[in-house]
Amino acid sequence: LICLLSIFPAMLLAQEEPPHPRSFFNASEVPALRSKIQREPFKSMYEAFQQIALEEQELQRDRPYDPYEDGDLMVKQAMLYLLTGDKRWSAACRVSAERVLKDEKFLKNPISFGLTRARLLKNLALSYDFCYDAWEQSFQEKVNKQLYETMFSVNANMGHAGNYSIESNWMGVRFGSVILAAMVWDAEKAEGRTAAQPMEWDATKRLREHLEKSIFVNGWNGESMSYHIYGWTFVGPALLAMEQNLGSFSLMDFAPQTKNSLHSLMTSTVAIEHRGIRGIQADLSDDDLMFSTGGVLSMGFRLYPREQHAALRWMHDYL
Repeated sequence: LICLLSIFPAMLLAQEEPPHPRSFFNASEVPALRSKIQREPFKSMYEAFQQIALEEQELQRDRPYDPYEDGDLMVKQAMLYLLTGDKRWSAACRVSAERVLKDEKFLKNPISFGLTRARLLKNLALSYDFCYDAWEQSFQEKVNKQLYETMFSVNANMGHAGNYSIESNWMGVRFGSVILAAMVWDAEKAEGRTAAQPMEWDATKRLREHLEKSIFVNGWNGESMSYHIYGWTFVGPALLAMEQNLGSFSLMDFAPQTKNSLHSLMTSTVAIEHRGIRGIQADLSDDDLMFSTGGVLSMGFRLYPREQHAALRWMHDYL
């Protein structure tokens, strides 16, 4: 795969593509986001989030590269740039991205452990999308090229340890990260087509199949409640990007059996601290009793029917 990719012709960043950001928000929505963090309760949320990033950034100075810590910090820094427009955050994000881009073990290895590779792909795609206008063209092109190469490999395989059953959370991670990356990747269009579209089309069909097999009509995830949350930290961003970029997209049309999935999950969760995280659920899988929303509750306000929002808001505040 790497040999094939190395002879793939370099492509100029597309002028035809919508401007960045275009994953969760578009450029016209950014001023409202930046205004929102000036008032409560969002101001306190932002300040707490910023403090976490500052502490992690300080630790980064003295530790070796770690794909999880550096990748997750990278996207936090990108989010803070999106929320503030402060180029100190886009510069810090670039430092983290440079560390990630040197990763030969996971990011650039086309048959590495798939969950790690897909997580780096998701975080790199969001960082590229959020910081695009603050990075110079040469770095935009460097990240864009790596996005394509990693998107190609993740769509192709999840490594030797992968669980390739379509209902497995591995497949939500796999195809969710590919769809998100395909939505933000930039390329010249040849006769209205891009080199990412075959992967986007395939991943979209496979993601729908994954949701059909993994979630029962009453909303329960057949694998486990914990794996539902984990998988949807990749599935959710992909769905948001589809909603943002495909004008007629609706989760309730794409995967109607998911309608009660958050409701079912929340009925099994109580606000008890467990291993430093507030939330515990009645889950007997190998993924622990621990509950962490991973942003899934917040994404629910965009993806789920409006009549569920009051209950989602209550649960969000409760946890």
